Amino acid sequence: MANILTYPMFKKIILLLFIAGAFQLFTSLKSSDYNVVGYFNGSEAKPDTYSLTKDDEIVETKLILVPQQMPKGKYVVNVTRIAKDLYKIDKKIDGKNIYIQTKSCYEFAIDKQVALTVENSYGYSKGKVIF
Repeated sequence: MANILTYPMFKKIILLLFIAGAFQLFTSLKSSDYNVVGYFNGSEAKPDTYSLTKDDEIVETKLILVPQQMPKGKYVVNVTRIAKDLYKIDKKIDGKNIYIQTKSCYEFAIDKQVALTVENSYGYSKGKVIF
């Protein structure tokens, strides 16, 4: 039976796997930081719950977010992406489900460890999240 995989082809495959692994290692070491524009205490809405938008439209509500002040400081937390620019801190803080609203953050995260810096309770930027 003929050997389908030749030695030069084997060397090319090993080289490609090495390059792919090195690229993945390099991209995983790179960190990205994003502005945090809001902190919220969140609770899931009961089924068939609706709310009225600013444009006077009735929409079904999935999650109720209430602005939450956070103590200034630096934290290491795990987050999960819930929606565009919305991440949930995986462990409750003081018995509350805390959500972080970011600006132009496209990081996909499921129980991902991040550094969170809380700088302000007011203003446009309230802190940073570093992936």
